[in-house]
Amino acid sequence: MVTVKATVCISKLISYAKSKGASAEFAGATFAQSMKIKELYKQNEAKALENLLTQVKFMLPSCYDLGLSDIGEPEESRNSPNCYEVAMNVDFKPNANTKVLCDLFLNTLKSLSLEESSRDQGSELRFIWVSKLNKETKHNIRSRLFNMIIKDDNLKDNFKGNFPLLSDIHIFIRNSDEFEERFWTQLNNITTAFQYSFVITDNLGGKSYVEQKKHKEVPYWKHQFVSYDLVPYGCIESCQESNYFVSSSVDAHADTNIYVMFEEGFRMQIKLKIPKDDIAKYSKFDVSFRK
Repeated sequence: MVTVKATVCISKLISYAKSKGASAEFAGATFAQSMKIKELYKQNEAKALENLLTQVKFMLPSCYDLGLSDIGEPEESRNSPNCYEVAMNVDFKPNANTKVLCDLFLNTLKSLSLEESSRDQGSELRFIWVSKLNKETKHNIRSRLFNMIIKDDNLKDNFKGNFPLLSDIHIFIRNSDEFEERFWTQLNNITTAFQYSFVITDNLGGKSYVEQKKHKEVPYWKHQFVSYDLVPYGCIESCQESNYFVSSSVDAHADTNIYVMFEEGFRMQIKLKIPKDDIAKYSKFDVSFRK
């Protein structure tokens, strides 16, 4: 993977038109060339952002180590009387490669961003970057930020006592609001698919996992976005996220904020359903990425 940053120097044009009494000069050819350059920048920006999504998808599996934690005692299933439920967590733990992903993501966006004062069109990507919290900065995090960003009560419980460190990042791009929404949707689809990319293998050789099945295409502006149903296989009875890699919310100004939690890692809460007659046969569970 190679990232290239190139700077193109173009002389600043003071004006395209100049009055000379009864006549006027108009640099139509120069103006047309400038518009072509602007369009080229816009197209290259779109390609760079699309390439960023490709790189995120490629890098995610190498940025996290999988593990199982909080494996509970078997309990009788409420929905299946002849089965036991075994609860456990699938943990996506950040490793040394996570910082490479974060640096690539942030540096690419920042290198593309325009100064707000210089843009005459385009859109704005609003990121709330959540960094891994250290003890020294914990007391500096204000509870009002916690209440503002974490809307879901389950997420609040998950983050209590360990408030994340937040950074508000505004990226001004040349492309439209429509492109911005498509970028966010594709990023969300990539990270959501990764969240369900694990498989739990038991000592009997059974494999349990969750697969996204295409449900329907949802029209949005000029694009079609796909909605998915989650289908469990093997022993999985239920599967619930305790946090997200990325999520979004709309603020009071109708702006979409994208919350990125690559540095925090991810946890999936799983329940396995095992027949009572077979429970004695199970002695080990392993988790890995599904091929």
